Amino acid sequence: MEFEIKEHEKYIFFVLQEKKFIVNNAPKFKTQLMYLIKENKSLICDMSNIDYVDSSGLSALLVGDRLLKQQNNLFILCNVSKKVTELIELTKLNKILLVIEDSNEAKDYIMFNELEKEL
Repeated sequence: MEFEIKEHEKYIFFVLQEKKFIVNNAPKFKTQLMYLIKENKSLICDMSNIDYVDSSGLSALLVGDRLLKQQNNLFILCNVSKKVTELIELTKLNKILLVIEDSNEAKDYIMFNELEKEL
């Protein structure tokens, strides 16, 4: 799985560079998550390049969500295609996964959340 990681003070910006998030690359995503959670920061997963997700990809996203929630951090999906958004809604995972329209909104959401934590 190809990806790009940009680390910021309050969050990690993770850009998936594949067209498909499937059984062949989901394990590498999970492995990378295990390294990233050591930073104890929220994670924005930019899915702008992804046009197809299978059950393994959805499972990997749920793992990310669970691991970050355990640390009291956010796991945000952004720039999700219409097709993938429909799949997330069809499987009712929109009740679990936090999907925000674009990366700027996701960054603002994290900064607001960090301010709330400090209060």
